[in-house]
Amino acid sequence: MVCVRSILAGYLIGSFVPAYFIGKLRGIDVREVGRKYAGTLNVYHVLGFWSAVPTAVVDVLKGIFAILLAERMGASFVCAQLSGLAAVVPQRS
Repeated sequence: MVCVRSILAGYLIGSFVPAYFIGKLRGIDVREVGRKYAGTLNVYHVLGFWSAVPTAVVDVLKGIFAILLAERMGASFVCAQLSGLAAVVPQRS
């Protein structure tokens, strides 16, 4: 049961989309311009390098945070890795 909860927590952590929020700070909905995808590469093409850097950093940290949280919850190594994977799996809206 800990494994299921940790994977679900990883998925929920992954649902935070930094590209959307960084775009909104600049007054642009990145889901509506460029490649119409809220990802680091689209942020790079639409808003430039310095907006893409924090987007990429937060995206990487989401996976690391999910793994650390799963380990803290008492999940096994494999479940913790699956939790990190769930945090970075692309989520379509």
